[in-house]
Amino acid sequence: DDDDDDDVDVEEEDEEDSDDEPRRPPVPPPRKAGDLSRALGLCTLGDAFMREGFYLASATKFEAALAELDAIVDASNIRRARLACHLNIAACYALRGIGPLDDARVEEHTTASLDIDATNVPALLRRADARQRRGRFDAARRDLCRAIDLLGDDKDRVAKAQARLDHLDFLQESAKL
Repeated sequence: DDDDDDDVDVEEEDEEDSDDEPRRPPVPPPRKAGDLSRALGLCTLGDAFMREGFYLASATKFEAALAELDAIVDASNIRRARLACHLNIAACYALRGIGPLDDARVEEHTTASLDIDATNVPALLRRADARQRRGRFDAARRDLCRAIDLLGDDKDRVAKAQARLDHLDFLQESAKL
């Protein structure tokens, strides 16, 4: 008899539980697009992946950060962050360097960087390299000349950029032979 009572109690408990809605895990609030803290976190991950040599994973994190930044309505305070993302994405593809598609991505993101800051010398130099590898010698020359103009009195950096320009001349002459 006692066993029957226990069964009844269990059944009653089950019936009480069945009246409640099924338990579900808590649902996080919907994430709004344009979350600056999320973008910064993605940039941190991108930096870590880049340092470890995982360039495609790094580029993916920076592209996700860029998407977050692009969705922020008040864009005035994120200009530098967008510039850094574009430069880092370009660096990832340049470092990965497995073919023309990577060079196209380098050119795409350095051009976007220069749309934000037309005086960004690293973007000009990186884009010149990608253009050179793609056989776009005249465009690469324009980027290198612009970078040299912007470097002004920085003799070491001007000398390095000039050496790149000289190498470009050599490649261009070799292509004509």
